[in-house]
Amino acid sequence: MMSKLPVAVALWAAASFVLAQVEVVDRPVSEPTSEQAQDSAIERPVAQTAAPASNNIAELFYQIQLMQQELMELRGQVDEQNHLIKQLKQQRLDDYVDLDRRIAELGQAAPAPAGATRSPAASSSSLPVASQQAAQAGQADSASEMAHYKSATKLILVEKNYDAGVARLQEHLTLYPKGRYAGNSMYWLGEVHLAKSELPEARQWFERLLAEFPLHSKANDAKYKLATVLHQQGDDSQAKALLQEVSISNSSAAKLAQNYLRENF
Repeated sequence: MMSKLPVAVALWAAASFVLAQVEVVDRPVSEPTSEQAQDSAIERPVAQTAAPASNNIAELFYQIQLMQQELMELRGQVDEQNHLIKQLKQQRLDDYVDLDRRIAELGQAAPAPAGATRSPAASSSSLPVASQQAAQAGQADSASEMAHYKSATKLILVEKNYDAGVARLQEHLTLYPKGRYAGNSMYWLGEVHLAKSELPEARQWFERLLAEFPLHSKANDAKYKLATVLHQQGDDSQAKALLQEVSISNSSAAKLAQNYLRENF
């Protein structure tokens, strides 16, 4: 018995070792552990969403580029429209100044004596040298006067710089107190002061125009504007008299005077 016990123990130990090796060999090699399964569960959604996220960023960047391109095109269109508007304003100012000049020339032109004719050559080459020089000097003065008046009205009508425009018109009247555009300058001085609700100053310039140039092309317009100033100042009787006078005239202010009378008197 004593000799068989070590042999039995040795056999039992050998059997246990063999069973342990069989268990290790039979375990599937690809089966993940619990920690590996958790890591795979975390990494799988990240791998699945990585590609769509990168696609969304690329699409967003493309949309931003398109918007930037459209914005650049819109800015170009706005710049072009601003340039066209500036040109139209300048053309309107040029047309207005030219119309002022034509009206002033018609108002100041004296009728020629009956039967008196003069050829263009006689009006220039047949004149004495001193007369020709005086005529040329007069033309230069006329051009300077028109340029100065045009610069003043541009400040008011185009640039809307009323203070600078008022100063330029007053300077114009100092330089050309009886010039071709003196009456127009007085009228626009009245208009600017009226637009700024400076009624005493507006009244002063309209009254001065009517006193110094009663037959001016702007006379009826000045009467209408003066009437509105007088009405705002509470002088209804004088305002109504001026409006009635303008309402029966052939001027463009007649309709305005009629409407003003109907709405306020």
